[in-house]
Amino acid sequence: MSLSKIKLLYVEDEDIIIEQMNDILEDEVQDLYIAKNGKEGLEFFHKYSPDMILTDVNMPIMDGLEMSEAIKILNKDIPIVLLTAFNDIELFTKSIDIGIDKYIHKPIKDINKLFDTLNDVAKQVEEKKDYEHQKQMLITQNKIASIGEMLGNIAHQWRQPLSVITTTASSMKFNIEFGIDMDNDQLINYADRILKQSNYLSKVIDDFRDFFDNEKVITQSYNLKNSIEKITTLLDETFKNEMIIFSSNIEDIDIVGNENILIQAILNIINNSKDAIIQNNLPKELRTIEINSKKIDNNLSITISDMAGGIKDDIIEKIFEPYFTTKHQSIGTGIGLYMTHKIITQHLVGEVKVYNKSKTISGISQKGAVFDITIPLS
Repeated sequence: MSLSKIKLLYVEDEDIIIEQMNDILEDEVQDLYIAKNGKEGLEFFHKYSPDMILTDVNMPIMDGLEMSEAIKILNKDIPIVLLTAFNDIELFTKSIDIGIDKYIHKPIKDINKLFDTLNDVAKQVEEKKDYEHQKQMLITQNKIASIGEMLGNIAHQWRQPLSVITTTASSMKFNIEFGIDMDNDQLINYADRILKQSNYLSKVIDDFRDFFDNEKVITQSYNLKNSIEKITTLLDETFKNEMIIFSSNIEDIDIVGNENILIQAILNIINNSKDAIIQNNLPKELRTIEINSKKIDNNLSITISDMAGGIKDDIIEKIFEPYFTTKHQSIGTGIGLYMTHKIITQHLVGEVKVYNKSKTISGISQKGAVFDITIPLS
């Protein structure tokens, strides 16, 4: 990113220097905002959201370091270039603690050096914006992929009840067209069958709607066993189609928090195990996913395990990193487990670990991955 695309906030209290710097910078940047003290600079930061800040130190009302410290609290990534005429060790120590990015000595004698410094910072701004854009794109791709998978599950779960409804309606129509008498009990039975299946369809829609509404931060009491049953409902048809056995041993425990984001985190892990089972084309005996929970002191422990071959030792430390994936690019974005880690550690203030463990089923010994989640209950 060149300076011509940068919104620059310049903070200086001396009118002569302001006039000189305005002449130098005005045609070089996209937008130039000039504040005459730290307080005004902080107000301009809120108002204009600049990409970069160039500031003097000594100013009335609020100095440059006080302003920079306040801004870094609001946005630690905003680059700040400090203009100073002093070689004060205490000043530099404080500026390092605040997170000042670059320094330029006053008076500025070499304009090229000024522009070299500003262009270096502009390049860092561009790299960060590119990184954030790519991350957002991958998160969006992951959401789209999740929606596609969930819609497939909806289609599977709707097929059977829709078949019951159409069969029942066809039977009623057939009887009417051919003059076959139906008593009240028979009509009520037909109506009950249709209402039962319609209510089931409505419940499926509610479950999926709640899942996709996970960005709403809703803090309330919910039951962990019910949450796992929702996950089972979401994935039931997929597991049947892929002949995957899903088993759970969940304590009947109430939790206060956001149920939807916990469901998303667990779903991401289970989907990761499911994909590994399918990718490795495992025999029927090894196509298992197991989830268990228990309360330990004041923490909730949840473990999710499979027998899909485990995770290679040289990559197991990397799987929670953004964009890291062992899947083919057509099915993996590397963002699912990263989002899971973020949800558990940041939103739920918990911890998630992964390790490999061997298990024997039907005389077959196989390694699998175990995801161990710990969430504080208070």
